Amino acid sequence: MKLKSSLKFIPLCLLPLMSCAQQAGKQQDAATTFKNLKVPENQVLYEVSVEADNTPYRVFVNDIPLMTTKISGHIKFFANPAVVKSGKQQVRVDYKAGPGSAEEVLLAKVAESGWQKGGGTKTPTVLWDYKHEDGATASGTFDATIPVNVPNWENSTTVKAGDQQIISKAEAWFKTMAGYLEKGKGDAFMNSLLNAESLVYQLNYFTPEKALAQHNQWKDYINKEGLKLAGMDNAKIEIVGNGKLLHLVNPSGEGALAILHGSRRTIFDIFLHFPDGKSEPEAILFNMLEY
Repeated sequence: MKLKSSLKFIPLCLLPLMSCAQQAGKQQDAATTFKNLKVPENQVLYEVSVEADNTPYRVFVNDIPLMTTKISGHIKFFANPAVVKSGKQQVRVDYKAGPGSAEEVLLAKVAESGWQKGGGTKTPTVLWDYKHEDGATASGTFDATIPVNVPNWENSTTVKAGDQQIISKAEAWFKTMAGYLEKGKGDAFMNSLLNAESLVYQLNYFTPEKALAQHNQWKDYINKEGLKLAGMDNAKIEIVGNGKLLHLVNPSGEGALAILHGSRRTIFDIFLHFPDGKSEPEAILFNMLEY
């Protein structure tokens, strides 16, 4: 099966995959935020692999959509940003099956691996797999062991679809972030993601130096100004993460905050939460991809 288009996950998020980020006006130093990042000896990785033919699909880990695409072919990505606590993890693939011909295929797996000394990853062990031909349900669980402790959204406010006040605050947050991108305010944009970056980088085993370099590269890129964004007129807030997270999506379910590069785009899929006892949203997870 040939990949008909190209999609690249940018290692940061996604995310995933995060405690609360600072919104504009709250000064926080990136070097200070990242200084406590530690690289554990056991750098376990949880990799999702999907193979699809003419089948749009969304991959959820712990009810967080880490992949939304119409691309045919074979795609792999790490689910670590959505796996913030050891134990049972939820996984599912929402998809629209084809007309039933033998060529219509959707295969999915979750495997455990890890970085090894000298570079590369260890041979993966399959924890969950799904084959469309079997008529099985495209959902299940897998066991994960996380070698680090990270603040997450477990104790955040549960949001319901009818809570318009909360949803309106989330919409306003994304509008502000889009304004930062359009006006070349890289410092304000990236400072709004600092603690979200910290969670994602910790779960992907970044050193403080690597995390700071990544932060500064994006900050400098946005500060150059002249960025063009995809339209957000038809975007809407989607509640995910078992009611704990909110993100902005377009009608296809992709993250709606996207920078255009000619025919390509870079998507910042940022997930907000409302910390328990607080009335304003904060970024706690983000995922990035380019296609």
